[in-house]
Amino acid sequence: MQYNLDQYVSMTKISNRTRILVEGKDDRAILRNLLDTLGKSEGVRIDAAVDLKGTCSVTAKNHRAKVEKIHMQCQGSADHRRLFFLCDREFRSFRVEGEIYDEALEHCIDGNLFWTLGHSIENYFLSEDVIVEGCRFLCGSGYKSDAVNIFRKLLEPSIRFIAKVTLAAKTINKSGYPQSVISWEDIEISPDFSSIDFKRDVENSDEIYKEFCLAMEGGSAIVEKSGYSECSRFCRGHTAILMLRNVFAACVYHAANSVDKEAADRDARAFFNVSESALTSALSEAWIRRLTEGVSYPEPLVVAI
Repeated sequence: MQYNLDQYVSMTKISNRTRILVEGKDDRAILRNLLDTLGKSEGVRIDAAVDLKGTCSVTAKNHRAKVEKIHMQCQGSADHRRLFFLCDREFRSFRVEGEIYDEALEHCIDGNLFWTLGHSIENYFLSEDVIVEGCRFLCGSGYKSDAVNIFRKLLEPSIRFIAKVTLAAKTINKSGYPQSVISWEDIEISPDFSSIDFKRDVENSDEIYKEFCLAMEGGSAIVEKSGYSECSRFCRGHTAILMLRNVFAACVYHAANSVDKEAADRDARAFFNVSESALTSALSEAWIRRLTEGVSYPEPLVVAI
């Protein structure tokens, strides 16, 4: 049975289980993996807002809005004290004025509602060793060790590049646009591995592409002035996963190109064809294995349940 929001509120009122409502199915899988690893999953049910029917024009397709609306209805209710919520922070408490400021240096909490530390749950994966392990696992190239060495040099430029892409997409109000116009072949790596950009073809493009490129130019200085941690948390999670895939594919190409041009192109394309869900899963596993090393995770939620 698919509940609407009001039915879900009624159902959870009489439920005898601890429940956590998240936005999407990937969020549910990532959180379940986390709780299993920490020994906190027993008696806990994780629901996804994507499975619930919205009750208005705002909640019809916006899963975060569903979570926040249910939280508002249940907030302070003793009957819902065992119902918890995890939401993507998105751009909440980020301020862009000459540079990116993060005004929420810790997890934001409102009763039983917890927001991710960065833009999305995927931002927890944006550490060097986690990304490298996930990419190595999925890369079948014989040159992947050389690609990893290149990528490690490019980590900070990559995160800053993704922050620029995120800011530009936010500026033109098209969050998912960049992944449709930036492929691994468009990634430009400076000879000294100190910066990343993408090839532009403004003359042979539509108005949206031109707007996006202008927004990238306008936001570049802002991101370069910003702290690295602020950029890492600001990056849109889905955009980060796909752009990291593209950057690593470009690294594979650079690693092999001087030795075997055919293998360079073949191996780079193979990694570019790795799905977002597969890379997310690999990064999630690498992240889970580093919980004892101090990587961040939604700790306040885990403690609360």
